[in-house]
Amino acid sequence: MEEKAPPRLEGRGLCKAFGSTQALVNVDFGVRHGEIHALLGENGAGKSTLVRILTGALKPDEGTLLLEGDPLTLHSPQDALAQGIVAVHQELSLMPNLTVTENVCLTSVPVYRWWPARLIGVKDGREMHRRATAAARLLDLDLWDARVEDLSPARRQLVEIIRALAQSASVVLLDEPTSSLPPGERRIVFERLDRLRAQNVGVVFITHLLEEALDIADRITVLRDGRNVGTRQAADTNMDQLVELMTGRPAGAVFPRRIAASDVGASRLEVKGLASPPEVNDVSFSVQPGEIIGLAGLVGSGRTESLKTLFGLRDLGSGEIWLDGGLTHISSPRDAIRKGIAYIPEDRYEEGLFADDSIERNICIAAVNTARGERVTRARGRVIDGRRVRSVARGLADELQIKRDSLRSPISSLSGGNQQKAVLARWLAVRPSVILADEPTRGVAISSKIEIYRLLRQLAAEGVAVVFVSSEFEELVGLCSRVVLLRNGCTVGETSTMDLDADSLLNLLFTTRPRKTSVIGAEDSGVESGS
Repeated sequence: MEEKAPPRLEGRGLCKAFGSTQALVNVDFGVRHGEIHALLGENGAGKSTLVRILTGALKPDEGTLLLEGDPLTLHSPQDALAQGIVAVHQELSLMPNLTVTENVCLTSVPVYRWWPARLIGVKDGREMHRRATAAARLLDLDLWDARVEDLSPARRQLVEIIRALAQSASVVLLDEPTSSLPPGERRIVFERLDRLRAQNVGVVFITHLLEEALDIADRITVLRDGRNVGTRQAADTNMDQLVELMTGRPAGAVFPRRIAASDVGASRLEVKGLASPPEVNDVSFSVQPGEIIGLAGLVGSGRTESLKTLFGLRDLGSGEIWLDGGLTHISSPRDAIRKGIAYIPEDRYEEGLFADDSIERNICIAAVNTARGERVTRARGRVIDGRRVRSVARGLADELQIKRDSLRSPISSLSGGNQQKAVLARWLAVRPSVILADEPTRGVAISSKIEIYRLLRQLAAEGVAVVFVSSEFEELVGLCSRVVLLRNGCTVGETSTMDLDADSLLNLLFTTRPRKTSVIGAEDSGVESGS
């Protein structure tokens, strides 16, 4: 039943322009008491501008704000805070060397005790701590003496939310709170957001992950090109509808046409009994030129560790690696690159980027120390050719449509999707024959996901073999021709994706019985022993 009371916070007909760019056009948006309202949109859709207006950091050119149905004027974030409206931004602002208590109380609204004789105010530390403790109880978080630097990313995010609640917030705007968290950590945040909803706090949840919005939100609003293109009840919508709202194109256009696996031809990469204990114990699969296969598994299945072993980042305990029909040994990442193997890591910030270095150097770094692909050195490889670096980087950045101000800007200045495309460009510069892609679309907007899917399919069409790891089963089913099932570091099965959906794949992960190199498709529970 639709709520009759006015929203706690609402914007009507909001417009905002920056020069000739219209960031918001007649946008209506509101959040109710005890509601999680997801806000979706591509980069540049207007999400950040809307949040800044709702929190007093910007004034709209047109339109009105309302609080409980009454007109509201905000001149600054402090005005918003006084009305119980707080934003928690994606970049955490905690002091890692302080405890949770110290971080929360440090930014709590000061409460003063007055000394009548002197007519001065003194901060009441006891009352501030009481407020902080009450806020933490809402999230059931008892970590007061822990230092922030010792907490997991999810719990650091929760401390940020507690700081907002300790300031008597009744509306909390969360900007991408789970973008860098693995699935298990996201669940911790979701459970606490449910508690906020039960405590009648209004939550605006900004995310680029559509499945998150459907999972946690009550309502979902999509912005596109500065306009509200739809507000839906989460229970009455689905992924395809959200994709169409966000991109303006049918959901069927998200994944390129799948290519069935061929039974003819030699394997580009074949792995037999790969082991790198304790995470990788007995992994076997093959991938042909022009094919994309997926590795599927739950937490602890050994997907990431298998790719790292193939790229020389982990020691090979036992097993065999065959490239183009020849047995090979990979001693290091440099050795892997020389042999035509590229690796896109799961954590691009920690393992895939040189964050303080330029875009052009990030793109060309792998080409410096290898004879493969584009040559960016001279004097027999001893001197980097700056002009050649710029030329190669510009060509690849244009080809992959990497949006940037300058190739000499730090790569940290790019959006997540453009950073990931820069990592792909790095490997295009060395022309690999095998790409190991570990969660390559994690933390990127849907338009960038679509572009990454297209690029991987294009590379496959040119003969590259792609091994694709994803926690999103829709990706595995939509992009891959086959999926290899992993459990406890072992291959337990394999299935074609031609007649498979995400739910069926998840069911196979739980029900497939471990056997040596098995193929899904036989009579007894869909598993058949292979050679």
